[in-house]
Amino acid sequence: MRIGQVITFFHDTWEGNDHVVKKVNTKILDICYDPLKICQPKCGVEVDGESYGIPFNEILEIAPVNGKQLTLNLM
Repeated sequence: MRIGQVITFFHDTWEGNDHVVKKVNTKILDICYDPLKICQPKCGVEVDGESYGIPFNEILEIAPVNGKQLTLNLM
């Protein structure tokens, strides 16, 4: 994963008194690795003006950076 790529994940939030889970697409702003490997690596993102750290295992899809093309690895 790289900064600038778009990721898709489920984001749970409150809208008034209702708990809502939405599928969100947003750009990766930062990537944080734990040097002690106690916690999972996370992608720093912004959703509705608030910053969140999304663990790698919660990411549903990853899109390439704008202007970049996916590469195909043939074995």
